[in-house]
Amino acid sequence: MTRIMITGSSGFLGQALVQAAQAQGHSIVAISRGTGSKMGTGIHPVQIDLGASDAAEGLKAALTGVEVVIHAAASFAGTADAHARDTFGATRNLLKAMSQIEPLPRLVLISSLSVFDVANLNDHAALDENAPLVTDASQRDAYAAAKAAQERLIADYEGPHQIIRPGAIFGPNRLWSAQLGFAKAGRVFCPGPDTLMPAIEVSRAARAILQAVTQPIDTKVINLIEPTQPTCRDWLAAIGLQAVPVPAGLVHLVGKLIGRSAAWRARFRPLKYDTRQAENLLDPATRPTFATQIAHAKQAEQDMQ
Repeated sequence: MTRIMITGSSGFLGQALVQAAQAQGHSIVAISRGTGSKMGTGIHPVQIDLGASDAAEGLKAALTGVEVVIHAAASFAGTADAHARDTFGATRNLLKAMSQIEPLPRLVLISSLSVFDVANLNDHAALDENAPLVTDASQRDAYAAAKAAQERLIADYEGPHQIIRPGAIFGPNRLWSAQLGFAKAGRVFCPGPDTLMPAIEVSRAARAILQAVTQPIDTKVINLIEPTQPTCRDWLAAIGLQAVPVPAGLVHLVGKLIGRSAAWRARFRPLKYDTRQAENLLDPATRPTFATQIAHAKQAEQDMQ
């Protein structure tokens, strides 16, 4: 049994991480900004605003006995200032607290594929862990820039650390991805219906991340994507929406006119994905088809009602 701290424990992936860690018998310190819900046996909930100026002191106390920190907390929307506080600043506070613990806990940062400077890649290029990262918000958006800065920040952490970048995470009550296109009246205007989607189901992602925690850090960075990816058309069909192809050039022209050119070029860039590192964490024997995963997620949504 390992004592694991999970930040962002009330989030979509965070909740799945808590459930996966509990199922494996780990002791869990669940960090969230809000009070959260009752989590069950073996879980110690701690309410901390990671971006606050006094967060490091509270974290230091919560880190007692912790061997691994899975850092999944981040801001997903808002201004550049919000991302600077709740993604970059929160990570800085966490590292400050972790650096005062002996022995230094292992850190697993949950990052994102958005860190890549995809807008400047060629169509159908193979994206792997070594692709160049975004260096400023003008290349993408504030979220991408903050996540890339977060990755650079943890490079200075002296303890063992690893970065895992999940792809487009889906699951119950989260069946949509902005990479699919623009939805309206049951149709999706899609600039690339046959573009591959870097999909990963939320519970599969959580189990893979816990698998990484139990292994030596042989690989510092892993892009967590299923080896077989659905196309945009496959994804839309599975959730019951119709893909309406639109010229990518038209989408990029509109993006340029409204100041979203770099973001949309990255969002809809058709790529191939190198999944060799991810395959070390994902159990192929337990992976249903994408359509089956979507069906299970829909059933779970109904069961929650």
